[in-house]
Amino acid sequence: MAEDYPAGHRIAWHAHDAGQLIHAISGTMRIMTERERWLSPPLWGVWVPVGVAHCVEMTTAVQMRTVYVAPSAHPALPKTCQVIEVGPILSALIRAIAAEAEATREGRRLRRALLLEELAVARLTPFVLPLGVDPRLQRATDRLMRDPAAPITLETLAAEVGASGRTLMRLFERETGLSFGRWRQRQRLIEALERLGRGEPVGLVAARLGYASSSAFGAMVRRATGRPPGAFSRQAGSPSRSLS
Repeated sequence: MAEDYPAGHRIAWHAHDAGQLIHAISGTMRIMTERERWLSPPLWGVWVPVGVAHCVEMTTAVQMRTVYVAPSAHPALPKTCQVIEVGPILSALIRAIAAEAEATREGRRLRRALLLEELAVARLTPFVLPLGVDPRLQRATDRLMRDPAAPITLETLAAEVGASGRTLMRLFERETGLSFGRWRQRQRLIEALERLGRGEPVGLVAARLGYASSSAFGAMVRRATGRPPGAFSRQAGSPSRSLS
């Protein structure tokens, strides 16, 4: 399914009788289940198994591509929600299947088989951003996402959301599994990769996220991903192969 949505659009809570691969070829989505939440930029996709209730919010304008997979299609499909890396091959398959009315019958069969194999071996990403469910924590994470470069302290943020610093620290650790500092670093990284994927220059992304220099920003991205910032820009700009 190929659908485009404006920023702020929300897809209400629902579930499917098939597995679902949700991917944005541009823009960023917030995908939520009862227990977990993620931000999903174009570098990644979210796999939602059969019967798992979820909703989707568009944090920017989004070009969303969704593939539905029968539960019996492959024995190695994930049994739990997973955030996976969407490389050039998987990205091309998702785009092609979403437009497969243009393909031959044999082309459709080949693409579906390839996509199942790619899903079965997809690299899981550690860049999940858990948002929690406590209203104070949600207000805090929303505040940080609105302005990722803000040099706000835990105590100041806690006062803004109506909690003590110690309480907010416990909420981060209990509901996200991350400390306040690690959560903020991961959020900045996800924001950076999404901006790089849109083609923004490295220096501009670094400045917008509050880094003193492009080199400091580049070192952070390398530590977290093992790749320089330019690798993500190049990936986003790579042409997809024809799979018809």
